[in-house]
Amino acid sequence: PNLLTFVQGQTYASLFQQVFGSPGVTPTRIIFAIATYERTLISDQSPFDLHLANGTPLPPQQAAGLVKFRGLCANCHTDVDPPVLTTGPVLDDFRNIGVRPLAEDFGRFDVTGDPLDQGRFRVPGMRNVALRAPYFHNGNTPTLTDVVAFYAFGSGFAANRDPLVNNIPGQMSVQDVLDVTAFFDALTDPRVANGLPPFDRPRLWSEGPQVPNTF
Repeated sequence: PNLLTFVQGQTYASLFQQVFGSPGVTPTRIIFAIATYERTLISDQSPFDLHLANGTPLPPQQAAGLVKFRGLCANCHTDVDPPVLTTGPVLDDFRNIGVRPLAEDFGRFDVTGDPLDQGRFRVPGMRNVALRAPYFHNGNTPTLTDVVAFYAFGSGFAANRDPLVNNIPGQMSVQDVLDVTAFFDALTDPRVANGLPPFDRPRLWSEGPQVPNTF
């Protein structure tokens, strides 16, 4: 059964009784329950994962995009290739890609006080990225094609920008932009896109019809 069917009509007390074998909803048990659930949320059944696991070929455009991605993007986006599905260097990696002027958006510098961190923001994971529009830390870019073009054609602000980003312009054609964008679709796990187990969940109140509308 899916998660909604399983929890329907049950209380937290009855659920915790089933899971832990004795009654009691305690802070420690809540932590254990949440952590156990989160450990199931590993997105590893995308077309790209099948390609890695058993050689299932990607469509030609996605395959071409993968080649370009490996050459220009994988130095920063290390959660894709090799596939790190849970933790890895990407989670602690901060870079300035030039989205905003330093004087208006200091980024990690506001936390560390290190001038080298001016304009740096956490490198996002790429798994299911096609489901997460809009893009960049301020949400100012509506599509993945726009994101890739931003890198390919040297858009943005140059102050303190990462050398790896500065090296990309001139190495990508318009077709390369389209190919890399197509490859990102191969990183979508269909279970995530369709809300299937273990990524199914009850609907949040904020997603329901009772949320007040401002007019």
